[in-house]
Amino acid sequence: MSKALTSMNPAALHLLKKLVAAACTETREGLGQVKGSFAVDETVVIHARGTVTVAKSTPDAINAQRAVPWDVIAALLATANEQLAAAGVAGIDLKKVVEMATKIDPDLAKKAKDEADAHMAAIKEPTRDFKWGGVTPKGTCEVLASGNHLEVDGEAEAG
Repeated sequence: MSKALTSMNPAALHLLKKLVAAACTETREGLGQVKGSFAVDETVVIHARGTVTVAKSTPDAINAQRAVPWDVIAALLATANEQLAAAGVAGIDLKKVVEMATKIDPDLAKKAKDEADAHMAAIKEPTRDFKWGGVTPKGTCEVLASGNHLEVDGEAEAG
């Protein structure tokens, strides 16, 4: 009888998620560098051991999309160049803007950041919603048994 992973203890799932993600990163090289497809039919028995710490949920967290700095720059340049073109004036060159940014007065940069942060806070204020508390798993897992059901005469099928 097949059971869905969602029928498992949620704490165990979160611990396994962290450990499996780390193992996937470590073993990615084993899948090679070329496009491919791998058949999987394997039974694995795992003993997971550890703790999962859950932070308090927030019933009125701000869940609005944050403005990404590069998106703000692209929108700013597009809007400015649109207006300059309408006025028959040359547009703003991104390379020159980047060069100028390396020489900007720190007080001017702080003022611009504070104004942008205040406006972002005003935009996000009405978009509050429930947010789950963070989950921090710590522990280990041990593979107690593993069986590849695709093995044929000791060789895994190529796929």
